[in-house]
Amino acid sequence: LWLHNTIDIDLYFDPNKPFEMVELIKKTINNIGEKLKNDARFRQAYDKLQRQTVYDALYHFIEEIFEVCLSNELQIAKRINLLENIYSLILEVNKLAKPNGSGSHKEFYKRCSIVIDNDIKAIIERFLVNVESRYQTLIEKDSALVVINMEELPDAFKQYCQAIESLKNNQSDIIQKKIEEIRQDLITLHPVTTATLTGKLNTRRRSIMQDPELNKEQRVTLINLFTNLSYGSNNLATYFLKDSIFGEALIKLQHLSSDLRFIQQTFVIFSTLAGNSAPSKANLIGFRAGIIQHAAQLLMLAKTNLSTPPPFLAPDFFEEIKRQAIALGAADPQSIEHEKTNKDNLSRSTNEIKRLEEQVRILKEKNSYLELKTEFEGNKISDLTNYHNHMIK
Repeated sequence: LWLHNTIDIDLYFDPNKPFEMVELIKKTINNIGEKLKNDARFRQAYDKLQRQTVYDALYHFIEEIFEVCLSNELQIAKRINLLENIYSLILEVNKLAKPNGSGSHKEFYKRCSIVIDNDIKAIIERFLVNVESRYQTLIEKDSALVVINMEELPDAFKQYCQAIESLKNNQSDIIQKKIEEIRQDLITLHPVTTATLTGKLNTRRRSIMQDPELNKEQRVTLINLFTNLSYGSNNLATYFLKDSIFGEALIKLQHLSSDLRFIQQTFVIFSTLAGNSAPSKANLIGFRAGIIQHAAQLLMLAKTNLSTPPPFLAPDFFEEIKRQAIALGAADPQSIEHEKTNKDNLSRSTNEIKRLEEQVRILKEKNSYLELKTEFEGNKISDLTNYHNHMIK
């Protein structure tokens, strides 16, 4: 409020506008410096009342902006651009703080430079500790993560559909009728995945709640029957739970990979700002290689279809871990497609050969017939000629 009233600037943090916030901080520092240099009344108020207030506000805004820069809320290109903007601000403040003069404004610039430098070093140090901790949790300690073989889901779903028949026991005619309608609808589902199955079950749930043939009690009965069946002996719900755990694990690995890529691609600026806490390039490469390896192993354990990326993963991250999964022995979708194409071509070629062989057989039969016919007609003509000559004689 003091800043707003004194230098007519709206300095409030908006996390959705980090680039504008960097420019606003730059403008605020310049404005305060100019007023300290040229406005005695401002200088007097600042010295007596507001000195620490300004530094506290500066600390707060720099911290908030840098937290946005280090988070996964922005795409990596924007994170890099934001860090470059912050670094430009730091260079400008350091230039203003150089000892080529004296006065309150110079002291202000020097103090700003120290506050920003210490603040950013502390933030980066926390960020790097967080990155290493997440890495250890996801790679080294996460042995409890259970990844289900999703290839077994269609069989479990088939058993689920067969078990639906038992829901009709001791139920009214209208309930039995609706159970059969639902069963007939479910057995047509293809392909059977957690996504398609979730969509189908949600659609059926909505249709039950809106069915004019059912009263409230009957609707509740139907929904409870199908919900309880999902947690029955075939435990279909387990697939949804473990698929969710699998997805969350990959998303965490993707976020960690993005953080490491961000550090690698801004290594010169990042290491300059981090000072003694800066990581080595070798460690960054090793951490990221471990992430890609672990994510690829998750894909293999879950028997994930590598032909299309899961909707919760960025295409570039999926391509990286897909290549690694293939290197570890997973089936290459392109090889599978190529093999399928070759089989289709071979099948077509075989059929064509059979067709041609049949045509040759038919032609041979026709030729044999013509040869016999010609031979017969030749013999007949010869006999007639001999008879004619005999009669002449």
